[in-house]
Amino acid sequence: MAAALGALGAVAVHRASGATPGPPARALRALRAFPWTLLAETGRLAVLLLHPRTHGPVFRELTLAPGAGPAWAAALLSATPGAYAVATDGRTLTVHALDSRVSPLEHALTGEPT
Repeated sequence: MAAALGALGAVAVHRASGATPGPPARALRALRAFPWTLLAETGRLAVLLLHPRTHGPVFRELTLAPGAGPAWAAALLSATPGAYAVATDGRTLTVHALDSRVSPLEHALTGEPT
C-alpha cells in the first residue's frame, strides 16, 4: 500500500514539475542519506509539535548537483516530513521546509559537504 502511494506521489510530482527524471548518478548517495533524514526529520517534527517555536517554516532554493535528476530528487525530498519540493526550473528546486536546517539528503542532492 505504501509503495503504491509513493508511486502515485512520484507520478504527481513528475507531472507537476514537467521535469525529466534526469541522470541517476547521485541517486545512490541520496538513497543512503534518505533513512537518516527521514528519522531525523520525524524527530524534529515531533519536537516542533510539542514545543512550537516563534519562527516557522521557510522557503529556500536548492541547486542540484550534476548527476541529480530533478524529478526523482523532488520526489525523494518530498517523501520526508521536513521538506517538500514545490517548484523546479530543472536544476533548482524550491523547497518548503520545517526550518532553515539543511538535511543530509539535501546535502547529498546539492553536493555540499555536511
